[in-house]
Amino acid sequence: MSEFARVLGEIIEQGRQERTFSVKELAERAGITPSYLSNLKQANRNPPAQKTLYKLTEGLRQLHVSEDAIQQVVEAYNRHHISYQDESKLLESLIDEYKEEGTLFERVRQGVQTKGLVTKRFADDRDISGCDCQTSGAVEGDRRAFFSRAIRLLEAVHDCDALGGRIYITCFHQDGMDETLSRDRKTLRDLLRSLLWVGSPFQAFHLWGGDITRSITVITDFLEQYIGTSRCFLYEIPQGEHLPEYLAVEGMGFVEAKPLSEGRYWIRYEIADRDAPAQTDELQALIRYLEYLLGPLEQRKPLVETHAPARKFSITPVTQKLVETEACSSKSELLLIKSSLSARLRSEDTLRETLEAHSVPQEDIEDYTAHHLERLAAYEQRLQSGKERAIHEKAFLTKEFHEILTHLVPQHAEQQTILALEARLFREQLLQILQTLLRHPNIQLALADQEFLIRFSLSGDTAFFSFDPPGTLGEPPLKRDDLLVRAWTAHPDVVYQLRLEFDTIWKSIDAQWRSDTEQGRQEVIRFFMTEPIKALLNADISETALWEFIGDLIDSAGTLDAESFTRELCLHEQAADQLFILSGTFPLISMPIEVGPWDTRSSVRTRQLVFHARIREIERVEIILSQQRTEAYWTSGTYGTHSFSREWILRHKQAFESLLLDFPEKITTTVLPGKEDFPIELEIINRKYVVFQKAETAGEKGGIIVHDGELADMLLAYIERNILSVCQSRLAGGTRVLDWLNTNAAD
Repeated sequence: MSEFARVLGEIIEQGRQERTFSVKELAERAGITPSYLSNLKQANRNPPAQKTLYKLTEGLRQLHVSEDAIQQVVEAYNRHHISYQDESKLLESLIDEYKEEGTLFERVRQGVQTKGLVTKRFADDRDISGCDCQTSGAVEGDRRAFFSRAIRLLEAVHDCDALGGRIYITCFHQDGMDETLSRDRKTLRDLLRSLLWVGSPFQAFHLWGGDITRSITVITDFLEQYIGTSRCFLYEIPQGEHLPEYLAVEGMGFVEAKPLSEGRYWIRYEIADRDAPAQTDELQALIRYLEYLLGPLEQRKPLVETHAPARKFSITPVTQKLVETEACSSKSELLLIKSSLSARLRSEDTLRETLEAHSVPQEDIEDYTAHHLERLAAYEQRLQSGKERAIHEKAFLTKEFHEILTHLVPQHAEQQTILALEARLFREQLLQILQTLLRHPNIQLALADQEFLIRFSLSGDTAFFSFDPPGTLGEPPLKRDDLLVRAWTAHPDVVYQLRLEFDTIWKSIDAQWRSDTEQGRQEVIRFFMTEPIKALLNADISETALWEFIGDLIDSAGTLDAESFTRELCLHEQAADQLFILSGTFPLISMPIEVGPWDTRSSVRTRQLVFHARIREIERVEIILSQQRTEAYWTSGTYGTHSFSREWILRHKQAFESLLLDFPEKITTTVLPGKEDFPIELEIINRKYVVFQKAETAGEKGGIIVHDGELADMLLAYIERNILSVCQSRLAGGTRVLDWLNTNAAD
């Protein structure tokens, strides 16, 4: 048992015997779980990182444990860490801490929630009070003295107009358990953040000593603090743990702290006049030294980099890094968490058209589409020889179906608004997802109930984070993607930890909504087919646009094998009590088995036999026909892809008349005058199963069959509102339809 565990265990045991506190009470005061605390005192876990130790000692103080006892815990902890030789165990200790405070992914998400995007207006509107303190000198002091002067320097930068340049800052060591120092560091970070707005003239370079045991803590802390900024970098400096503490601002001043003894520093500082900033010789020399530590510009490889686009649809360094990484790792597994669908799935032509509608300069369009094509090429390569797992938000996608997809207009419409173009882009992404799920089992997708707020992708050895800035939630997808604030890191420990966390999130999603199981795959596919249609129906989108979209779905996700499709449809019709059929002309099932080119053993013939045998038991059949299309069938003999003889046409017509005469109470037929055609044949069985087929290939190709009662009801309501109600002269009822058949049919 370690000394730390022994000392902590003795204090807890004393509290239990004296009945002053229990493990549960101490855990509550310290903000950790009782099981984690029990494992610490039993040496089942390595001693925690300093942040958790600070919370633990504060909890002991709240329970009135003596300062001597608390100091024993701290000293045992310090001796343990000084003697630590096994870095992997210390890394394990840090990961233990994350399990108590939230995962790495959750902490970055928390940073997005609490800090958001840094804007120019925020930086300009800060209320910075003046300070008449001395602006240069050298003193001996503690860390508070260093922080106070560093804060003063950044306040002076805020007060200086028309300023910009490079800011250098060493990654400060942990502040131990001094609450005041933690507040000072937060103030300093907030001041620095507010200088790094989108398009800011400043760049911030963080220099870190590179202690492997601190990598996850430092990088996660950096992402949490600085995501939302622009042009902010974290660099690892070899053997940099011996560096003094620095804050240097080009043209404005510097603060330096060199350690003298435990807790004491020799602090030099120089802060230029706010009205006349200048680059002194000493500041220039210091910046040259820090640049030397960073190394040649072309060889620098930041551990983390943040960026936001400075102008519409521009390519940032992080965007470029994303493209390069995806291209280089197309044969490995890509992990993705994103509220909406991936931008990689958009077509080049529609993307160009949409960018032009946004009045993007041609040069930027070429750059943007070139990067898009690189990502698309990498995606196509991954489809063939790589892997991918993507997690999307169900609620967010459903919202986009209602807010974006409902702006679809017919594809050949003369007027295409920006929203209509955005809807086309979104439709293309949706169709590509369906094709991928059906044809590429190496690409997996899950639909989560939780809200992620940030976007995350892990490709190769690099992790990318991004989020939607405030005010963009109602924007169309392309514009939102353009405004993304991004950051990336390639540190192996962080990437490894993120892979573990992704796996945890993936496994936490119900298997019903993950395509790595057959049931889940079917459910995910059903979601992407039915929910968009429901959104279009709810919005009363034009009939033409609706049928076009359903036709696209059939092409992308329909069962192309006519035999298997018809067999499944026949099984559902065998159990039918109610049938609703929307067709351009007489339905295929109403045809006598001796009419048409199909083989007597085909599934089409089986389906016709089943219908004629079951019609006596079916409670109700409702049929809607197009008068114009039906009369064209009588005249031309064209039925789908076939040309029927006059004899076949007459026999089909007579069979349909017989059905109406034999079952007048059961079969209701409505004929719509002036209706050219229904490009999609719709059948609804028992108000549960919805069947879509393309009219031109019915009987020759497959279609879509989904089990969704809500969709069935919404389709029936849409047809009543938008098709039947607007046709005042429709022919309804057996007598009127029979009269029309006898009067207008060609002999």
